[in-house]
Amino acid sequence: GSWEHLALPIHRAMIFFCRGYAVRPDDPIQFLWAAGLDCLYASKLDRNKQGSREICSRMGKLLGAVMKPYDEVSLPEHQEGRKKLPIEVIGLDIFKLRNAFAHGLPIPDASWLGALGRPLQEGYAYQLLEQTEILLRLSLLKILEDQRLFETFTDGTKLDSYF
Repeated sequence: GSWEHLALPIHRAMIFFCRGYAVRPDDPIQFLWAAGLDCLYASKLDRNKQGSREICSRMGKLLGAVMKPYDEVSLPEHQEGRKKLPIEVIGLDIFKLRNAFAHGLPIPDASWLGALGRPLQEGYAYQLLEQTEILLRLSLLKILEDQRLFETFTDGTKLDSYF
């Protein structure tokens, strides 16, 4: 069963990653991908190391705090004007957007949706959705390609001592 999987946090993150591509409408996608990041990076032992600040700090340590998710993908020509911001800047906003969805709150800043009548992709919230996917995918790839990291992320004690 899924709940007894030997690599439960990684397994759950993979489930959230795959489900993000399967759901419609688009609203829950970012929520699922942020939940996947939460599965990977939140402490399994210490509730004080489970919040968005801790998760963002841990993401930055694994992937590089100054890493810019948009630098890791090829953007279409008509979208190359996007702000390429590092994890340390967008990380907390990713979880603000997730929390707004999860708790039925308004988006923290109405301007995140973009200008009225403009394509949805121009809005910061949509760009956070894309960058959440990039960060989850890169995290999973890094963990699955390195046996030591895989073992670390499947063991709560090793995970906390790694960070």
